[in-house]
Amino acid sequence: MAFVLIIHATVLLTITAQKNLTPFGRASQISTIAAGKTEAINAIQPPISNTFSSNSSTIIYCTHTTGFYDSNPMPAWWMFEFSFESAYITEIQIYYREGQALRMDGFKLYVTNISTIPPDGYLCYEDPDPGLPNITQTIPCNQLGKYVIYYDDKGSDHNMRYIGPIVELCYVAINDGTTTEGYHTVYASNTSNKWTSGTVLYNGTSLPNEIKFQSVFRFLTYVPPVGNQSSELELCEIGIIGCPPTHYGPLCNITCPLNCKGPCDLDVGYCTFGCINGWTGIRCEQVCHDGFYGKECLEICSATCLNSRCHHATGKCIGGCKDGWQTFNCSQECPYGQFGRNCSEFCDGCIARMCNHINGLCDNASACDYGYKYSPHCNIACDDGNFGNDCANRCFCLTEPCNKNDGICPPSGCREGWYGESCNKDGTQSRHKETSNAAAIGGAVAAFIVVLILVAALIVYKRRCISTQDGVRTKSNDATTYENSNTTNNSNRNEPHYDDLIRMDPASTYQDLTSHSEANEYEQIDNTYVNQSLQI
Repeated sequence: MAFVLIIHATVLLTITAQKNLTPFGRASQISTIAAGKTEAINAIQPPISNTFSSNSSTIIYCTHTTGFYDSNPMPAWWMFEFSFESAYITEIQIYYREGQALRMDGFKLYVTNISTIPPDGYLCYEDPDPGLPNITQTIPCNQLGKYVIYYDDKGSDHNMRYIGPIVELCYVAINDGTTTEGYHTVYASNTSNKWTSGTVLYNGTSLPNEIKFQSVFRFLTYVPPVGNQSSELELCEIGIIGCPPTHYGPLCNITCPLNCKGPCDLDVGYCTFGCINGWTGIRCEQVCHDGFYGKECLEICSATCLNSRCHHATGKCIGGCKDGWQTFNCSQECPYGQFGRNCSEFCDGCIARMCNHINGLCDNASACDYGYKYSPHCNIACDDGNFGNDCANRCFCLTEPCNKNDGICPPSGCREGWYGESCNKDGTQSRHKETSNAAAIGGAVAAFIVVLILVAALIVYKRRCISTQDGVRTKSNDATTYENSNTTNNSNRNEPHYDDLIRMDPASTYQDLTSHSEANEYEQIDNTYVNQSLQI
């Protein structure tokens, strides 16, 4: 494996016999409550105290940002920026405004290499809860950076009313902790322009002939101490001795243990940075015990695995999951509407498909969905030809069974004698009723016709009888006495009297009727009507 090693030299400003670095930079803050009086620069100028202003209140010694009476206020911040690349900061001293510890509560202190807000860098200190902080503090940091940021996003209550975060710093000192020519610092990093974000391999007031360390890197950066900004650096030699990360030994010809996480010790081959997941031991040669997996074998296999074993590296359940659980490590319940082993069963018959993800018992134990017989699991579908609530309804489709839920038959239609969407309306009874009604109506009509025919025949018969009797009387020159034609009304001339009818000889009358051709024709007509009415 080839290494790309680049040596950087840079100038780090240090001031001999002076610890405070604030004269070598500038201060800024989010806002100011009184322009020209409460500016950010007040915090890096004397006096060193917690006094806000002089007695006359014309001279203000502290900063003061604007607070907001708002449900969503902005955070407040004060920032110091070095005028050179970066400084190694050992401690920061803060003097906050007297009597305002409540506004200091919950503050944070950062050392960063960029000026973004919210800060993105090293958090030196965060004020803990509960209680209020001391308004004068010395905070150790020991970090290299270009910016120091005081940050507050908590806010406080003021006269029973919430007020947004406010910064009131009276004095800030940023110290590098040196009274000599400064520190020698060696960095290991994977970038050539942000070496301060890498690993500090060495930091001290003197530079030894040999520095021992274990690190994987691409760039090595040495930052020497200097006395002023125009100092020169004379570097004679830097030697880097090491093996590729996969080998160790005097000649780098021994392979590191297979399960090491990163390179191994150069002398004996121990896994310096630990083991990959699923392995343990100084040479990472031991697999995790049953029931454990992961980093340093500290993770416990899921209790919902079908058995206690799982994959020693990933935690995947070996043999699957217990009923009601799924995913590779059996950590997730079955999705809605499913249950059982591998979530392969469905609770379609439960009301709203809601059931226990393990055993499938319906959440609603009082009923099942349409198309299923009632049972605790609602998993018994209606037999073909039945449908609806508890399969209580019956359908008579022609070729295929109806839908077991709503009972609707296929387009092929119904069996003979049935009709309706579900073919469950009895057509036979309907036709029988219609036939019965028709027969009753037909019978009544026939009877009525018979009566009419009989009445008509009777009337014709009587009239014929009367006409015949008049004829007989005329032919036989019967001695019946008639009223004188002069005294009898013309309209009654041919009508017989009732007494005359009574005195008529029935035998002669009957014989005369039977021999009369017109009477025979009427009798035949009457018999025809009677026969027709009887055949209906």
